[in-house]
Amino acid sequence: MAVLHEVERVRHEVRLRTLEVAKVNNLTPRMIRVTFTGPDLEGFVSLGPADHIKVFFSPAGAEPVLPA
Repeated sequence: MAVLHEVERVRHEVRLRTLEVAKVNNLTPRMIRVTFTGPDLEGFVSLGPADHIKVFFSPAGAEPVLPA
């Protein structure tokens, strides 16, 4: 007998976080893993692999330009 699991969609509040790149790993010629760090990660929650984030990069030393 198949057991059906109900999927619950959880919406997180939109929050801009300013982070620093801690590490970059080349996984394949077309894929990298970027590890971020910073105090703005406090309270960040990811409930599963289908969660997503949007990332905006700025040049080193430049102030980030964030969307309004």
